[in-house]
Amino acid sequence: MAHMLVERGEVDLDAPVAKYWPEFAASSKADAPVRWLLSHPVGLVALDQPVPLKDALAWHRWRQHWPPNAQFGLLAQHTDITAAPGAGWSAR
Repeated sequence: MAHMLVERGEVDLDAPVAKYWPEFAASSKADAPVRWLLSHPVGLVALDQPVPLKDALAWHRWRQHWPPNAQFGLLAQHTDITAAPGAGWSAR
């Protein structure tokens, strides 16, 4: 989907993610480009365990771990970069 938007000229891979999702700029992520987010070297925290596809698609179960009345965009404000962007990726 993201690459379809790039082809249409609606998303720039080198633009900061915050251009499209302003809340993402919080916690030292203001300059992270869309390209890094899509290819996973942005330095965001990794999951400790693999998540089966059926569980990832069951958003109603994920919501129980979110703060009451939270919106997904607000959760980005509390997610820090945990590694230098582009420094590598690990599934732990």
